[in-house]
Amino acid sequence: PLSGDSICAPLEKMLRRNRFAPQAQGRARQDLQPEVARLCELVTPAVHQFSAQEVCRLVDVLTELSDWDSVFRQSYRGQPQLFGAIERRIVDPAILNSLKKAQGSRLIWGFGKMGVALGDAAREVGNRLANGDQLTGRQLAKVTLGLAKAQIRDLALLGALADHAVRLDVISDCDAQGIANIAWSYAKLGINNQAL
Repeated sequence: PLSGDSICAPLEKMLRRNRFAPQAQGRARQDLQPEVARLCELVTPAVHQFSAQEVCRLVDVLTELSDWDSVFRQSYRGQPQLFGAIERRIVDPAILNSLKKAQGSRLIWGFGKMGVALGDAAREVGNRLANGDQLTGRQLAKVTLGLAKAQIRDLALLGALADHAVRLDVISDCDAQGIANIAWSYAKLGINNQAL
């Protein structure tokens, strides 16, 4: 199987070269869809050997690709094998226990931004973040925003994140955008947390 670097480096290079290129149109757009599917099929068998850093790097690249052209985001929905492999890797105790706060918040945010549900992994990573060292305001905003965008309405997890934020005064670390993102996320999920 391919390594994390041999997968991510060329994709990152492609993103840098094409960052300001217009989205594919017409025939080129139709041709891009099977290429995205093929990319996902090539990456899937390698994910089981990725380190925590490589998993995060892959999710970052996939998220950036979905921002660059909506064909990626649309195609991801048809790739449960890839995202299942990523989720299984994230919940592997060796990976989960080695995730840093910034990595965990980026993972949840990235999946939400791509519109891909991250069920058990979101709960595991979110609970690890909520019960660990203090999150920054930005990290809390990313986690809650990712959960809301992926429509993960886990009351226990969102309650634990709110308790963490209140207990450790994380909100005072937030800028106006972070506060707005947290408030929007809880509202989007239909949760009224009085403590926040």
